[in-house]
Amino acid sequence: MVEIAQIEMRVSGCREADAPATYAQRGLWWAMEMMSEDDAFFNEGWVVPVPGGTGIDQAVDVLQRVVERFDIFRTTFHRQDGGLRQIVASNGSLTVAVHDCGGVSVEDRAEGALRSLVSTGFRADIEWPIRLAIVVKDERAQALVLGFNHLAIDLRGWRVVERTITQLLADPSTTIPDEPGWQPVDIAAHESSSAGRAANRAALDRWRQILSSAPPSMFDFETVPEEEDRYWQLRMTSSALAIALAVVAERSRISNSAVLIAAISTVFGQYSGHTETVGQLNVANRIDQETHDVVGYLCWDSLFHAEWGGLSFDEISRRCFYGALDAYRHGEYDRDQAVAIRESAEHQLGVKIDLGWQFNDCREMTGSLAQLARSTSHDFEARRNDTRISFVDSWPHISTRFYVDVYDEPDSIAVELLCDTRYIPVPVMRRILRAIESLMIAAAKHDLAPEEIARSIDLPPARSGNGWVRHGKGWVHLPALRQAWLDLVGPSAAVFAQPLSDGTSRLVAYRVVGAVHESVRDTHAVFVSALGDRSDICAPDHYIWCSETPEDMSASLEWDRSVIVDQGSGRDAKETFAADLEL
Repeated sequence: MVEIAQIEMRVSGCREADAPATYAQRGLWWAMEMMSEDDAFFNEGWVVPVPGGTGIDQAVDVLQRVVERFDIFRTTFHRQDGGLRQIVASNGSLTVAVHDCGGVSVEDRAEGALRSLVSTGFRADIEWPIRLAIVVKDERAQALVLGFNHLAIDLRGWRVVERTITQLLADPSTTIPDEPGWQPVDIAAHESSSAGRAANRAALDRWRQILSSAPPSMFDFETVPEEEDRYWQLRMTSSALAIALAVVAERSRISNSAVLIAAISTVFGQYSGHTETVGQLNVANRIDQETHDVVGYLCWDSLFHAEWGGLSFDEISRRCFYGALDAYRHGEYDRDQAVAIRESAEHQLGVKIDLGWQFNDCREMTGSLAQLARSTSHDFEARRNDTRISFVDSWPHISTRFYVDVYDEPDSIAVELLCDTRYIPVPVMRRILRAIESLMIAAAKHDLAPEEIARSIDLPPARSGNGWVRHGKGWVHLPALRQAWLDLVGPSAAVFAQPLSDGTSRLVAYRVVGAVHESVRDTHAVFVSALGDRSDICAPDHYIWCSETPEDMSASLEWDRSVIVDQGSGRDAKETFAADLEL
């Protein structure tokens, strides 16, 4: 890297503001707090070529006008009174690094400059969320390089910035409207308005409905020894998958993105033993006209829920399409309130709700697959031989279990799968990617019946061995639950699974107590809290406090003969002992 200069770029006379952070900013801030301060996971960056080159002073002027125009590039974030705020500065300065090409191409030098800009995390409380560089050749600027903190921008926001830069480079005298439209402080104001509060309420009502009825986790199976870096990301590039998606999407008359969600849900559902999925889709949150051209970070995760037992693949795809639309309509919400709803649902269900199944379609031209399918051969097996799966990166900690990113590639599609290797080993990650491709190739030939779907997915089940029982819409490892119960309350205790007519089980916990003892509700709350992030067990459905230890603690009938001191589900503070006796 040949850095020949550093230019101090000053900005002044801009709008100044102090406002609450937006819903999306608060959500991403939480995700960033999971990483170390200097982690670059949430950094973004782009290169803007300058055809024919331009003067260095003109290039700096373009960058200055961009920073002055868009508030977010002069913003720092601060915790105040328990909340996150965005503070927009009216003036300040940035350093623009100037790199000479030397003996390499402009493209290679720009790529190196970009890596340098985004290789370390941003200090969002003291550093503006933008870093700048210029690549020069023969003293002419050939490329502008911009690195960002993801808090500042998403892909749609970048396209507005890119368009502005291109206009200014082409003609510095170009008149850009004085008002750039809504900016993040305006988004925050909207979220506080009556319309914004109504959208938040609707999204949170949806959270309550889904969390009370959907499976609490798709990861209720055995864990395995994790890799040294626990979280791995693999990338599959496949033209066979791209064409198959287009074929099924056209036949079903829905988006190929929804078809891909259906394929991923079905494959992972078969692996995890579920015909119902609950997770999160990364949504753009740019439905309203005022938000179309906002330069900021608006994307955030919205709940996705779909059930497909007994359906053909085309029917699954349609169901996922409507589920995705519902998610896209409800992506604006206060994360803290959603967390409170989730915690309340966890108390009622007695289980940690795991929303680690996530999907993010990063493509901008999803319609291009249809043209590709019409213009090229459908020789899927030959194309499948060209599919490549490669390692991308690994991290010691990420706030997810199963995250899928999708990208455009020339004449193909790239699917990146990031997994928690404690739950999904690397060899299984490869098999999951291949299974998604295999399922779509089979589905491109005709609509698959349920039994054909199962045959097209070559994956071993995640759950094996003895001791697993169906519980509600999930699974519980009974030996692990029994041990957790003993660890919590002591050796004079037991848990039993009572079979129900629908094939699931009711979990009943017993313990011996003295004259003074913890209430059922307090014990339930402590048990749920002690679950941590475990998804293999849950709290019992019913608790019974007995006055004496039965001779045979392994027999539920012996416990039932004991004198009952107290009992209940622990979920409702208004429960009475008399009412419990009628169960």
